Amino acid sequence: ELPPSDDGALFALARTLLATTGGSVSIEDSAHRVLAYAAVPGEADVLRVHSILGREGPEDLLEILRSRGVYERLRVPGAIVNVPPDDVLGWSARIAAGIFAGDQHLGTIWIQQGARPLARHTDTALIGAARLAAYELEGSRIRARSRSEVLRDALLQRTEPSLAAAELTASRIFAAT
Repeated sequence: ELPPSDDGALFALARTLLATTGGSVSIEDSAHRVLAYAAVPGEADVLRVHSILGREGPEDLLEILRSRGVYERLRVPGAIVNVPPDDVLGWSARIAAGIFAGDQHLGTIWIQQGARPLARHTDTALIGAARLAAYELEGSRIRARSRSEVLRDALLQRTEPSLAAAELTASRIFAAT
């Protein structure tokens, strides 16, 4: 299966983040599936190649990141996680931040350092990009739920009426964009 197509708001965000920071970018959902990416030509490491071509991170490498506490730290809203290079495993230094809607973890943005150091303001750009990605991912989820589903959940008390009202309002906003 081919990697995702190079269009849409998340790809535009990845390209902008690459231009701003100088590092290769991957945007993943909470199941580690690659949603969008942008690369510095010729600077992809093993982890990045496997993640993009396989459309998700390889389980053996994900387990190493888990064992090092990377994913636990990524579950903290606003946290920047630095992952040092690992010559044995063949991956470069990278930084990452979780993507959140409130307390709900929606995914992760990774920036891989290449031959040159990342820009000084990379942390700030990464946090801003995570907020924009949350808006896009949450908008996609809202657009996918029908008005009748939202109303049914409110009537059956599966969700708070105020949350249903907010979701219906947001769905009108997203439908107009």
